[in-house]
Amino acid sequence: MFGGADRCGGVGTIMSAKDSNIHSTAIVSPSAVIGEGTTIGPYSVIGSHVVLGSNNKVASHVVIEGHTTIGDGNTIYQKAVPADAARFNQAQLTEAKPIRDALIFSDTRPEPFVNAAEDPFFKKQLKIVSDDCGELNPEDIEDYLSREGYGALSKV
Repeated sequence: MFGGADRCGGVGTIMSAKDSNIHSTAIVSPSAVIGEGTTIGPYSVIGSHVVLGSNNKVASHVVIEGHTTIGDGNTIYQKAVPADAARFNQAQLTEAKPIRDALIFSDTRPEPFVNAAEDPFFKKQLKIVSDDCGELNPEDIEDYLSREGYGALSKV
């Protein structure tokens, strides 16, 4: 398996693939470093120069870019703004529990899923168009051609 493919669900360097769970729709830069036991939710984007420590939970639809290092054991939410910092710190550091109103679909469901991978909305999705992502080296045309890339052109 090729180490990563920008823009289509590939993965960067995994410090230890043991227990890491990266959703197939997540976009992880080949230069990102992902720690053991880290979960990356659906449609999240992890950019170049990002280092995620071990046992982190990245919710769905989260974008982490730039020169960013996140230590071990954190939960990263979408819809988070600086004004939420005190409330998030209280819930995460003192109570060690998820912030339900910051979870995806929290505004439309009485009880949102803490783990997006268990959510029926994401469970029924199947990656079809980009099912070779993470398998091909996006910078090597020969790798693409070896999988019959441009094969449809021969039928024109």
